[in-house]
Amino acid sequence: MQSLVALLLAGLAVTDANLVLKRQSPTSLPPAGVTGIATFNSYSNQVSSGQTTNCGTFASFGAPTYGAAVGDLSPDLSLNPTYGCGPLPADLTTDCNEVADNTYQGPNCKANTPCGTCYKVTNQGGFNGEMLDSQPVPGVGKFITVMIIDACPHNSAWNYCKTSVTNLAEKCMAPGQDALDIDQSAYSALTGVDYAGGVPNLSVKIESVDCSAPVSG
Repeated sequence: MQSLVALLLAGLAVTDANLVLKRQSPTSLPPAGVTGIATFNSYSNQVSSGQTTNCGTFASFGAPTYGAAVGDLSPDLSLNPTYGCGPLPADLTTDCNEVADNTYQGPNCKANTPCGTCYKVTNQGGFNGEMLDSQPVPGVGKFITVMIIDACPHNSAWNYCKTSVTNLAEKCMAPGQDALDIDQSAYSALTGVDYAGGVPNLSVKIESVDCSAPVSG
């Protein structure tokens, strides 16, 4: 009888532990954070479904916060379903022609809504060891706060058709790669160098942070 009671109590303990795990926020990362890639885009002049996105840099609780899209293949970064994209194109090859002549409309992403998950992003140097003007990318250790305002879908023609970019991780298309596509204005905050075409993307450390307490340094 005592053995039966002990087994029942053990089962309850396991069940309770599982409930605790299920109650944990899906947006929480491990305390040590995760390593990912940061690419850069302009969120001040993009048009998504006829709506101009103006969430590049905005004041959040007195500190700068930068808009970012999360790669939909990221294994560790939570993506609120309201920032998901759809419908997606049926024929990406054909859509490349539409990208070339600026008629591609892209997936229907939620934009202009800075109310997503926030992360602390720390510069760890050029992605895959890329150099800037034959020198290591500066600003290693600098960090900012980003807020997820959109998605970076791996099967959007805007990503698929970047034929000049051969590394899938650098266009949100690498399975298992945590990816953030951050507003260009964040590049100088992370590196001390103004963003320009051809600058290296960054390897970054990504950690959870409270949106009401953004950090930078």
